[in-house]
Amino acid sequence: MNAGVAPLVERLGALDPATAGADVLRSALADLKRLRSWTDAREAAVVAALQAAVSFPERAITDSQQVPFRDAERALARAQFLREVPGFAAALEAGSITVGHVDELLRASKRLEPTARAILLAGADRLAVLAAGLDADAFARRVRHRCQLLRDDESDNARLRRQQQATSLRSWVDQITGMWCFHAELDPVTGLHLDQALRAQLERLFHDKVPDTAPTDALVRQHHLAALAFADLVLHPGRGARVRPEVVAVLDLSDGPDQIEWNLPIEVPKRVMDALLGQADLSVVVVRNGVVLHAPGKLDEGRAKRTASRAQRRALRGFYRCKIHHVRYWENNGGTDLANLLPVCSTHHHCIHDRGWAVTMSPDRSLRIDLPDHTTMTTGPPSRRQAA
Repeated sequence: MNAGVAPLVERLGALDPATAGADVLRSALADLKRLRSWTDAREAAVVAALQAAVSFPERAITDSQQVPFRDAERALARAQFLREVPGFAAALEAGSITVGHVDELLRASKRLEPTARAILLAGADRLAVLAAGLDADAFARRVRHRCQLLRDDESDNARLRRQQQATSLRSWVDQITGMWCFHAELDPVTGLHLDQALRAQLERLFHDKVPDTAPTDALVRQHHLAALAFADLVLHPGRGARVRPEVVAVLDLSDGPDQIEWNLPIEVPKRVMDALLGQADLSVVVVRNGVVLHAPGKLDEGRAKRTASRAQRRALRGFYRCKIHHVRYWENNGGTDLANLLPVCSTHHHCIHDRGWAVTMSPDRSLRIDLPDHTTMTTGPPSRRQAA
């Protein structure tokens, strides 16, 4: 066993989580992360050797680890990739990165043309150092940025064409649960139209009711409703009204030159953007230092309505994946006014209402969150890319 691993196993084996304090538990989680990275690195080395020893390694992995076949395929791909980037393999074994970092780099590299891929992986040792200081999601964003720099000589039209060629849909049946599974990757324009249609279908079907099948967990329930709305959209296309995309243009009047943010999660060629604006409903939201100065529609409802209106959601730029939370609770006479509304994801909405998170919002929409264990988290005013 690696000399650095033995102390981890010894400390974790001696730990009694029921009696340990918070600092000890945090240290234990760090030890578990390092140990898990080491075992993932050893698994990759074993899988690489197995590939050379047997003619059907996927089946051997499936039988030995009792995992689905697709997980065996991923393990093989990861093992092969780590042989290309030994710096990442060493960092994984040392525990400075996780298998999530490896998978993000592998996923990004597969989407590059051969020349660009070779350039990206030539700097893998530097990327391993970068990954050690970031979580997997933050590292993925940095890698995507580097990949985009490698494509900077690509025209907007060529990029969209490449994305259209990469559009795919696959389906399979999970042999354990018996559930149909679908995975789709869509070009930005198709994805935008489908996302808008799905939001509208969710609103149409579940604005003021939920089916008996809906789970009680808020986040799981939202995923459940999205699946039902998607199925209805595909199986009964005539039941919902045809949706015009909505584009929210955010005009920022903060210090410095005025900037317009189109608030789209995608980049599209100018010709496509021009066509999209011709087909879409365009709304303009004016902000300064993260505070909404103007947005279409009625923004303050007071005690007349409990739920946020479409105009308020647009001004907050809160998507259907978010809950609009009353900072001062409705039950405590809080009003449905823009200054009292905050878009939060279902998970954090649950934390606020059921786990004792206390949220205070300043006039500039900066937040203070007091947790039951007496720790405090704060945020500054939101940027243009955040709900303001």
